[in-house]
Amino acid sequence: MKSKIKRNVSFLLVIMMMLSITVTGYAQDTKEIDYENHWAGDVINQWIEKGLAKGYPDSTFRPNNAVTRAEFMALVNKSFGFTAVKPIDFMDVKEKDWFFSTVKVASTAGYIAGYPDKTIRPNQPISRQEAAVIIARITKLSPNAGMVEQLSDKENIPEWSKNLVGAVVAKGYMNGYPDKSFKPLNDITRAEAVVALNNTMKAKADVTIYDQKGTYGPKDGLEVVAGDCVVKADGVILQNLQIKGNLIIAKEVGNGNATLNNIAVAGETIVRGGGENSIHINGGQYNKIKIEKTSSGKVRVVANDAKGMDIVIANEATGDDIILEGNFDSVEVEAKDVKIKTQGETQIKEIKVSVNATGNEINLSNNTKVEKMLLNAGAKIKGQGTIVKAEINAGNVTFEKQPQEQKVADTVKEQPKVTNTSSGGGGSSSGGSGGSPTPDPAKAPTITKVETTQDEITVHFSEEIKKIESPNLIEFAAGSYKFDIYQKPGIATQIPLKNYGVVGQTANSLKLVRLDIWGDLSAINCDFRLFTGDGENIIIIAQSEDFKFKAFAGAKAEVETIIIEPNEMFISVEDKTGEGHLITGLTKTDFYLFDANGNKVDFNLKKGSEVDPYLPDHEYQITALQGEFIGDYFLRFAKEGYQPCVKKIEVKISETVYDTAGTYGPNEGIEEVKGNVIMKAEGVILQNLHIKGNLIIAEEVGSGNVTLNKVTVDGDTIVRGGGENSIHINGGQYNKIKIEKTSSGKVRIVATDAKGMDIIVTEEAAGDAIILEGSFESIEVEADNVEVKTQGTTVIKKLKVSLNAENNKITLDSTTTVDNLILDAKTEVKGQGTVAKAEVNADSVTFEKAPAEQIVGENVTEQPQVVVPEVGPFTPGEGGNLPNFTPFTAEEDKIGGLYITYNQQILPFIFGNTRPYRTNVDMNFLPPSEFGADSYTLQVSDDNGVSWSNYQSNDEDLTTTTTQDNFSLESVDKDYQYRLLVNGGPKDGYTSNVVEAKLTYVKTQFSAWGLDEGMHISGIMAPNMGRGLEASFIVRDLETSENIENAADYLTYQWYRLNPVSFEMTPISGATSLQYITTEEDAGYYLLIRATGDEINVGGYAQIISTWGNLLPNKAYVSNVTTEGFTLNLYKGIDQLKIEDLNLRDLNWNDVTITSVTPGDNNAVFHIAATIDENSTPLYLSINSDFWRIVSEIEGGHMESPGVEVSLSTTTPSEEPRD
Repeated sequence: MKSKIKRNVSFLLVIMMMLSITVTGYAQDTKEIDYENHWAGDVINQWIEKGLAKGYPDSTFRPNNAVTRAEFMALVNKSFGFTAVKPIDFMDVKEKDWFFSTVKVASTAGYIAGYPDKTIRPNQPISRQEAAVIIARITKLSPNAGMVEQLSDKENIPEWSKNLVGAVVAKGYMNGYPDKSFKPLNDITRAEAVVALNNTMKAKADVTIYDQKGTYGPKDGLEVVAGDCVVKADGVILQNLQIKGNLIIAKEVGNGNATLNNIAVAGETIVRGGGENSIHINGGQYNKIKIEKTSSGKVRVVANDAKGMDIVIANEATGDDIILEGNFDSVEVEAKDVKIKTQGETQIKEIKVSVNATGNEINLSNNTKVEKMLLNAGAKIKGQGTIVKAEINAGNVTFEKQPQEQKVADTVKEQPKVTNTSSGGGGSSSGGSGGSPTPDPAKAPTITKVETTQDEITVHFSEEIKKIESPNLIEFAAGSYKFDIYQKPGIATQIPLKNYGVVGQTANSLKLVRLDIWGDLSAINCDFRLFTGDGENIIIIAQSEDFKFKAFAGAKAEVETIIIEPNEMFISVEDKTGEGHLITGLTKTDFYLFDANGNKVDFNLKKGSEVDPYLPDHEYQITALQGEFIGDYFLRFAKEGYQPCVKKIEVKISETVYDTAGTYGPNEGIEEVKGNVIMKAEGVILQNLHIKGNLIIAEEVGSGNVTLNKVTVDGDTIVRGGGENSIHINGGQYNKIKIEKTSSGKVRIVATDAKGMDIIVTEEAAGDAIILEGSFESIEVEADNVEVKTQGTTVIKKLKVSLNAENNKITLDSTTTVDNLILDAKTEVKGQGTVAKAEVNADSVTFEKAPAEQIVGENVTEQPQVVVPEVGPFTPGEGGNLPNFTPFTAEEDKIGGLYITYNQQILPFIFGNTRPYRTNVDMNFLPPSEFGADSYTLQVSDDNGVSWSNYQSNDEDLTTTTTQDNFSLESVDKDYQYRLLVNGGPKDGYTSNVVEAKLTYVKTQFSAWGLDEGMHISGIMAPNMGRGLEASFIVRDLETSENIENAADYLTYQWYRLNPVSFEMTPISGATSLQYITTEEDAGYYLLIRATGDEINVGGYAQIISTWGNLLPNKAYVSNVTTEGFTLNLYKGIDQLKIEDLNLRDLNWNDVTITSVTPGDNNAVFHIAATIDENSTPLYLSINSDFWRIVSEIEGGHMESPGVEVSLSTTTPSEEPRD
């Protein structure tokens, strides 16, 4: 059961408040008679007599009146101490309402939600099913849909409430009606509310229990908890609580963690559970912390900025291991045979070993300081920590490091000794190299005897067993060996049984139970073997004589699973005799439970009625003593009188999915996540998590980034998504990181201060690019055609290319160091990184830089070569990267192409007569044929585009021909906006971009204009970036027909970037002179200059457009030219290059087909595959882009026309030596 149980009295006080909310209540001197004979009369009477409930002014209680949703929320908020608030936007809750703050708290707590119409209906009566769901959520009951099946109106209970209604009924918090119905849609009455809440709280008296992982307590402020608190689950985080009683870390925490953030405990803090990473105390105030016997036999307490850190290691903790880290006021040892160890920066004001606390060992790390140590019993003080002062009042005291000051009592006959045995390291010990000892055949054990039952075997050895590691590994002094039982049904057939559970061990014997599918093996010879190696390549170290298992005897039985959940299993066992029946009366001793590796798992077993009175006794509940069930298990049934049988049970691992960008995990402490974790979105950041299963970076991450900050992963980390900046690992602990085929074909891993950085590039990653930066224990490449590249300061202890991993490339940055490089397959090793030692066990291995030490295997026929790469005119990528360009697109149902050339006054002559001055607007556009249209119609708007009408010429719509590309309007009478309406073709009904021209009354005319785009302006030729443009305008006075000599004084100039698709104009900041030099921001745009008159001396405006594409030049050269293709090297890197981006042509301008483009060493190198005829070179390669182009550098440093020459006669352009 999941529960957070609150104190009874406080709950009932709030009931009184709630029941008096709607009508003002008065204390009653006489008993309210309207409930005297009511079914809930006794409970109501108790509450009224205790002053916990009040009636109405007319001396009634009205037990059958309904309770509203707001009243129920007020009750729950007060009862469970919910205070946190977030903004709400329910349409039916106003700030003036009495329940405004009540609803805010309830919504924030999450136990009640609104309706789809954004209401929460606070004045609506609450139904029985709604009340049941709230009670179940608050008390964290486990779902129990099975209970609903026993209700007569189960069909009336909807799916959304069924599980929790069943849970509340099962616990007895709410009951049904005499007809066994629940009536879920009925309003809950005042009487029913009192009884339901009375039942709930009667079962939860004076203790608050946290038996489900999670964070409890407000984010801000301080919540007071009356009575004791008990933590009964791994992963509980308490925050901002003031606990009036004791705080108990119970044995149910097992090896798990508990975190206490800003907790004040008035009573004692008692520790009975936890493991090596268990109790994290951050801030707060404590009275005394007592460590008793823990379920795991060891516990770690980490204290940061907490007050009252007085630790007592009680007598019950005898034989336990205690780890301390942080700041402590005192540590008092009352227990015997305890091992105390400090870690990290630890300060202890006083350590006291009590008189009867003998046999203790205290190990102080280098960074530990103890102000005073008082030894009233013998003890071993190890490590290199500092003891400022030691008072010794007992004999048998040893120090590894002498205290700075030492006082020995006169009564002590044996002076303390200083052993000086430390080799440095301050109290930590090492298990050697971390692996098992290498077997020594000369000292290998022999098998002296084998004993069997129906499915058990006891093997005796000549040597003492040091350790058994599941699955199937046993360690002796001579070394570690694998073991197995082989059945031999025929002369040439030997079949290993493989699966075992370890059920017993002595110094020289091992007892196993078979977990295989073979059943009765009494007729088949078997033997037991110790061996090394794998598969068919094993070396037998020891082998028993043949033996047989005893014949199966008794009735057949079969285990069936009913429910399999991480927190519990329900099973039954069927006696298969005759028609069969389900067996009752089974106990825990009739079963063994093993995990997938054969480790025995301790568990509890209850018959059905002990779990729930409605369950039959032939069903049995199995729960783990520690943690939850995850993965595969073997349940063995072997009751006397029955043949043994094994049931394999798969407990599906739960999954936590992060599919939205954001940060997940606590800011402090560690949160445990059971099961697998899947990251399914770019921008996910995980922090301070301990993942008990696998971590999967899924395909949905695409080419995006994910970040792991201080994350520990017990299982594998599997990479299937990410790009060149994808996975950032900061701190934490990992088991194995497997890179599979990624969605983008490339992935980058940056590792900083993380442990367990063992990378496997699996076979699925064939053809991918892997980028590594940071510190790594090992890299193993199992895939073909992979490029592994390092960046920055990277250290790799071991890098191995496996036997069947062909045609791989490893590029080591100059700041990379590889301690040991093992090449078991053909590999190209490039770059200037340092390889300290290379073991070459394959042919066709090349290095760009020779290893410091090289060992070549005996079977290698082709010695590794050092190949110095070709040197081009520049290093690819040395110019940085081109920007990421966004292609130009048109708006929906729009075309571009319309622009005004001038807007000015004219004075035309007609048959020798003059006409009045008037405004003339000339405009140009792309002809309709460009869009497959028949014509355009010109439209105008004089209300800023609100409405449009067709422009009239001679009382007809002004319409173009198919090829017409301009209008000249000579009688404009208003300020207009203009656009074109497309007639016919695929864009029929589309409209163009909008341009604007206002009337001008100044009698001037732009008589001439020009645009110089020559190379002489800036020294750079169009269309390359940095080229110059210079405009000129001549203005004529219409009345004198003379040019205005100082017209420039009356004109302003503005350059614009013109979108070549939509023709949207964007002014260029600061570009207000006749001359303009293009910049990188102009890439892909047309340019336009407008000259505007001051409307006093010069009127209107004129515009000049340059339709040269403004392209960023990117220097290029080709290398490695063969008849099958070549390598393109770019000065600036690009995001990607595709076949359609390239043109390859021969001298006659015929296309040469390009078959593939493959990224090279970096984003400035690409391998181009194409069939090149020796007789057709040179070829010319160019780029299809609106934004950039490749250019070749020729003598003098000038840029020639777009493209680069591809010739079989040379592999790189000739050049003068570079500085």
